[in-house]
Amino acid sequence: MTQRPDWRHVTITLVFLAAVVVTATLPRTAWPEVLGAYALAFIAYTVVIARWGLPPVRLRYWIAVAVLARFLMLFCFPNLSDDIYRFIWDAEQTLQGTNPYDVVPSEVIPADSSLRQSGIYPALNSPDYHTVYPPIGQGLFALASLLGGLDWFTFALVLKLFFLAAECLTIRIMYQILKRKGQSSRVLIYALNPLVIVELVGNVHLEAFVILGLVLAIYYLEKRKLAGVAAGFALGIGAKLLPAMLVPLLVRRLPIRRFIWLTIMLGTACLVLFLPMLRSDLLAGAGSSINLYFQKFEFNASLYYIARWIGYQLEGYNLIATIGPLLAGLTVLIVAMIVAFERGPHRSNFARAAMFGLTAYLLLATTVHPWYVCPLVALCVFTRYRYAVAWSAVVFVSYAAYRTPAYDEDLLLIAISYLVVLAWLAFEIRKFTRHPRDAPAIRDS
Repeated sequence: MTQRPDWRHVTITLVFLAAVVVTATLPRTAWPEVLGAYALAFIAYTVVIARWGLPPVRLRYWIAVAVLARFLMLFCFPNLSDDIYRFIWDAEQTLQGTNPYDVVPSEVIPADSSLRQSGIYPALNSPDYHTVYPPIGQGLFALASLLGGLDWFTFALVLKLFFLAAECLTIRIMYQILKRKGQSSRVLIYALNPLVIVELVGNVHLEAFVILGLVLAIYYLEKRKLAGVAAGFALGIGAKLLPAMLVPLLVRRLPIRRFIWLTIMLGTACLVLFLPMLRSDLLAGAGSSINLYFQKFEFNASLYYIARWIGYQLEGYNLIATIGPLLAGLTVLIVAMIVAFERGPHRSNFARAAMFGLTAYLLLATTVHPWYVCPLVALCVFTRYRYAVAWSAVVFVSYAAYRTPAYDEDLLLIAISYLVVLAWLAFEIRKFTRHPRDAPAIRDS
């Protein structure tokens, strides 16, 4: 018998959509209201994935709701992030024939420019640094500016259309992968996640294309099509460099000859993508901005804040310039250890290894914005682990820092949020290590 959505589904749908829209619409300075709306959306999300995702008709219904929620994000200006202004700045430099990697906004005198008149320059959050957005992002920014102009809302709307398309494609491919394993309802874990909806389409963060690239790589890895795997990784790396750290996880999952071919194809694709940056001075400029990211910026960190406190006790000042690069190096070491010592590496459990590699990166990072957690939510649907879902719930409390112009972080809230994540992670590791029978019938890890 066909099961149709009833009044309960309609009610929870309306609550969910309203809460998501309110979350994306409110300014980030309205902290209690933003948190309340997000909490309501997350409660509705939890109810859906826990109870109403299994019957096929309902699954299609909730996927449609997920797409509708993203569509509504098109009309919400990205209030929770000010990255949009740098996107517009970079786009305008490209359209004027200037390489955006060659321009530091504060070194340009924009008194007579359209950007100064539009008020975008004063809104830039990092005017003293070279852009750090890779070529995929720059191409999207330029195209959105070409079609939408310098009007903030129109530019954001056009740009969001690309992100909406990427997210719909991600959900489609994710569903196909999970359907083959008899786990199609798991797609709702990602598709309906409020953090993913608000941050990726709502606030246009390039993690949407990182996730699309990773999902494509997983899809083609299971089909043993190296060109598709290389294309997926190239897309992810072209949107944000982070996926490059996950490529070594394929060393023991592929015959060495095929891995070499994969690296050749991926290297060639990345070389083509990064041609706009292949000048020593441009690489130095972008590299210096990335280096400063590890040596100066700090937000919503976990282990770094503990190391910073120890540094204050020992030296009396912030040792981020030393601690940041050391923690980044430790991340590389942990990924190398996963490559060397992982038990039973296989194409089917690449997502698990990638998830733990990204987890190590985030736990050791000096800066963890809420949208950084979205790739973990995407990867977790292919595994038994759900700590990423808990992380996506509690990471939103980091927006409490924007209650005041000084951006003062509430370290107690941050500590509590990370304790929740680490406790959940420890519980799941213990559970799946000691009780393998708790695993689903179809092995996915």
